[in-house]
Amino acid sequence: EENQLYKKLKYLVYSAMLWARYSGSSESVVDKDLKLLKEIKGINALDEIIKDNERDERKITPGIFKTHSKNSPEFKIYYLFMKDRLGEHEISKDVLYNLNKKEDHHIFPKKLLKKLGFEENVMNDICNLTFISKKRNLNILAKNPEEYLKDLWEKQGESFFDQHLIPKDRNLWKLNNYTKFIEERRKLIANQIAIFFEKMK
Repeated sequence: EENQLYKKLKYLVYSAMLWARYSGSSESVVDKDLKLLKEIKGINALDEIIKDNERDERKITPGIFKTHSKNSPEFKIYYLFMKDRLGEHEISKDVLYNLNKKEDHHIFPKKLLKKLGFEENVMNDICNLTFISKKRNLNILAKNPEEYLKDLWEKQGESFFDQHLIPKDRNLWKLNNYTKFIEERRKLIANQIAIFFEKMK
C-alpha cells in the first residue's frame, strides 16, 4: 500500500506540474486539495485530486513539447522523465537547479545550426536536448551529428539511441534535416512520456 501511495503521489506531482494545476489562481486549488486530503485521506484523496486534474481528458501529444524554455513545466517533466530513464550515471543530481551545466547536450550543435541560419529558440528546442555525462559531452562538442551519431551507433549500439530517444533513421541525422529530426524526436518523447505517466497511475 505504501508503494502504491508513493506511485499515486508521484503521478499527481508530475501531472500537476505538466498541466500547471497550481499556477494562476492556485490558492483556491491548493485549498481545495488540502481539504480533500484532510477529509478523505490516503490513496482515495489522491484519486479524487487526480480525477479532478484530468477532468478535461488531457492527452500528452507531441505539440506539448514544442518549447525552448528551460523554465517551462514541459522541460521540467522532460528532465524528470529522462532522469528516471537514464539514471544518475548520466545526470548529476543538481542539474535541474543549474541548467547551464554541460550535462544538457544539444544533439545538433548550435554552432553548426547557427551557420545554417537557425534562430536561437529553434536551436534550443527541448527536443534537441538530451542529458549526457560531462566527459561524453566534451568529446562531442560541435561535431557533425551525422558523423558522431554514426560513431556512437558503432560503439554504443542501438540501446543508446533507444535510451536517449534519438531517431534511428540516419537520413534524419543530416544537418539540413534538423527540422524533420526534431519533429520525429518530439513524437518519440511524447509517446514515451505518455507511457511513463500511464505506468505511474
